[in-house]
Amino acid sequence: MTQKVLITAGASGIGLSIAQAFVARGASVHAADRDPEAIERIRDLAPDIGASLADIGNRQDVQSLFDEMHQRFEGRAKLSGQSTTDERARALRNQSIGRFTDPADIAQLVLFLSGPHARTISGQVFPIDGDSKAAQ
Repeated sequence: MTQKVLITAGASGIGLSIAQAFVARGASVHAADRDPEAIERIRDLAPDIGASLADIGNRQDVQSLFDEMHQRFEGRAKLSGQSTTDERARALRNQSIGRFTDPADIAQLVLFLSGPHARTISGQVFPIDGDSKAAQ
C-alpha cells in the first residue's frame, strides 16, 4: 500500500526536503504552504508533489485542505507539520558538529518515524539540533 503524506509548510526548506524524501520512497505526497511563490516553485520543480496554498492558522484553509486531502487520498494521510520559523539566527559557533542541521537530516527521521520500524515508538522527543550548545 502506498503511503499518503500531507506536509504542512512543505513547499520549501525542511518541509520540501521531507516531501522529496517521501516521494523518493514511493509515497504519494501533497504539500501545503502559505507562501504562493513557494507553491508555484514546487509545482514547477516537483510535479510529482501535489501542492495547495493554505495557512494552517486559518480554520477555513485547514478545512478546505482536509477536504482536498480526503478527496485526493481517498481517506487518511500521515501528517508531517513543522514550523516555518527560521532559526538560522543562532550562530554556527553554537553547533558542536560544525554545521547547521540540514533539512535532509530531519527528513530522514520523519521517514523513519512514519515507517513500520517505528511502530512501538511513542511519546519521544528527538532533538535534531546539531548538538547545539545553546540547547544545553
